[in-house]
Amino acid sequence: MKRLVAFAFIATLAVPVAARAQIIDPVRPLRLTVSPIIGYAMTTTVKGVVSISTPDGTQFANFENKVGGGPTSGIAADYLLVGRLGVQGALMYTSRGATNTTTAFNGDLIPGAFPAGSMITLKAGGRFELVETESELQIYHPRAYVYGGGALMRESFSSAVGGGSAIHPGINGGIDAEIATPSRRVSVRFGVQDTYYFWRNQGFSRGFANEFTSELGTEAFALADAHNAHVFEVNAALAFHF
Repeated sequence: MKRLVAFAFIATLAVPVAARAQIIDPVRPLRLTVSPIIGYAMTTTVKGVVSISTPDGTQFANFENKVGGGPTSGIAADYLLVGRLGVQGALMYTSRGATNTTTAFNGDLIPGAFPAGSMITLKAGGRFELVETESELQIYHPRAYVYGGGALMRESFSSAVGGGSAIHPGINGGIDAEIATPSRRVSVRFGVQDTYYFWRNQGFSRGFANEFTSELGTEAFALADAHNAHVFEVNAALAFHF
């Protein structure tokens, strides 16, 4: 009987200690996240100046190009370094629509179009969580992140304007919201982002040369000076946490 009483007394001491240890000890954070992404890149307005050279001479014209929007897909990964701070990267493919152009040439506004092309973009930078990570003391709740860094976009031109490609560097930033699923290792993310590109001129020059050769009926050489511009995107992802 004494042994039974002693065992019961020890159990009453041990159970609260074990329960307290479970409450105090946080859940091991899941640091690595891999996310397949789908989204849409909005139509982008790029302005600039182009010189048009023909056998009759050279003329300068202002232009405004509406670079067509299109669907995006790719994969992203982020890694939690310490606290709420992490790093991330993404590789995306974009199938853009045709570019509609308006050129002020010889006092006239000349409409035109460039054939559609495609873009492959690499983005990398830092990531900061706006909401505390989960622990035993709280129910899992929605999360939000802000991120920023650099971007490199490889634009491939249509064979209709001679093919080839150009690399456009940029600065990328955005915000993601994350919604939990029944599994701690899977969540759904929605986000918006903006990339400010320092547009290179090769694609615009080729497009205008093709357009004005057709418009004027004689071979034209074009040299464009495109201004920098923003590309806005919306996306959704299924995030797998490890």
